[in-house]
Amino acid sequence: MGKIITVLVLAVATVLMLGACNAKQNEDIFALPKYIMHAGGVMSDGRAETNSIDALNASYENGNYWLELDFNRTSDGKWVCVHDWDAFYSVGVTGMKNPDSQTFEEHRKSAYGYESPTLDVLIRWMKKHPKAVIVTDVKENNQEFARYVSESYPELAERFVIQIYNRDEYKAVAESGFERIIYTLYKELPEQRYDTELLSDFVQNSEKLIALTYAGYRENAEDISAVCELDIPVYIHTINDPADQSYWREFGAFGFYSDYVADTAK
Repeated sequence: MGKIITVLVLAVATVLMLGACNAKQNEDIFALPKYIMHAGGVMSDGRAETNSIDALNASYENGNYWLELDFNRTSDGKWVCVHDWDAFYSVGVTGMKNPDSQTFEEHRKSAYGYESPTLDVLIRWMKKHPKAVIVTDVKENNQEFARYVSESYPELAERFVIQIYNRDEYKAVAESGFERIIYTLYKELPEQRYDTELLSDFVQNSEKLIALTYAGYRENAEDISAVCELDIPVYIHTINDPADQSYWREFGAFGFYSDYVADTAK
């Protein structure tokens, strides 16, 4: 009997230990990083702003797990990772402003020599890369995208950080089940973008809000510095130069959206 009890105690202890390890792993991947990789980061050949699987692989291999990606929708309603159609088809592949998903599939690997993923492809990639956290950039139909992800991929929804572009989007995104939301303010009017009283109230009443993001325009550094005094991390985009990063840190910036992390900045 004593041996049986000992075995049971060890088994329970092992389960508890594994549970603690899993909880620690989840906690670690959601700790805010100093760098979020812009458009997935640079590819191994140095090309940036691709939103490609190649870029995601390079960033992940370099230990950069928070990955910002642009999403657009094809004419037949499929979500894909491209910044905009003009950029994707700048080589004149089809002449289409907004292709259907079949046309996108035909050209997503051949247009530039890298793979621009569909959302389904991205999901499969995420399942193979368990530390990856995707920060979304969806300039149109953002709330619809959030709802689609939460309903279609509930098992991975916690690893999506939804960016919102105005305060009115917060409620719908939060109610879609996302626990982490970033408010990026470059589309807001200046009188709202830097209004610390307005922002402070929003921050205090938005428990799922984890950060604010600003474009790195030095003429607005003093305004952004005042925002950095609020009780929430502030990111600046898109900043690659370590000297520029040092400049913004002096004004209180927590971190950066970057194409890469320079060796001198690590």
